[in-house]
Amino acid sequence: QTGGRIKRLAPYLDNKTFMLTWGDGVSDVNLRDLLNFHKAHGKLATLTAVRPQARYGYIKFDDDGIEELTENPQIEEWCINGAFFCAGAWRV
Repeated sequence: QTGGRIKRLAPYLDNKTFMLTWGDGVSDVNLRDLLNFHKAHGKLATLTAVRPQARYGYIKFDDDGIEELTENPQIEEWCINGAFFCAGAWRV
């Protein structure tokens, strides 16, 4: 669906770089930095990524019992889509 909406906007984009987010996107993304990053790397599109906070805390055990108890840590192993995009100048 999103791709179709972008295609319908093509006549208004005039083959220029544009930004996109979901209708309910709220973030503290620095859009100027995002645009500068996008232009500096010369890729077709740039998307933001977020390291989410875990939904649950975790307990790490050792032989003596609880070694570590952490409540809702930030996940370091992977990212989720931050839903702010900068897309290059191309014909859709």
